[in-house]
Amino acid sequence: MSRRGDVDGAKIRPFTLGNFFSYRVEQIGEKYRKKIVKACADVVIGSDGLLKRRDNHRLRAGPGGEENDRKRSSDNATAFRCSIEQKSSSARRLHYWQMDGGAIEFASVGVHDDMNIPE
Repeated sequence: MSRRGDVDGAKIRPFTLGNFFSYRVEQIGEKYRKKIVKACADVVIGSDGLLKRRDNHRLRAGPGGEENDRKRSSDNATAFRCSIEQKSSSARRLHYWQMDGGAIEFASVGVHDDMNIPE
């Protein structure tokens, strides 16, 4: 059995926790912590296969499919989101920023319809 960091295409990226991340994890509840940690690990590992399974994608600046990617005003980082869980109307999602060099900043955890990401 392979470990998560041993998967094909792994490109370990540096990461930090945003100012509100720990608070949002606490709000979601202890029941989801292991799932959140696994999702964060998959993002840090950066394997296309792991990210595809999590429906990893950029957040858009508006509701339309033709909208530009959402960018953070302070450093032009790009907003992303991926699944923590699937097949549930209240499925949890992980929101994070990716800097130009590839580093990750975990921003928040929320439910499926929550498109907010703290800057």
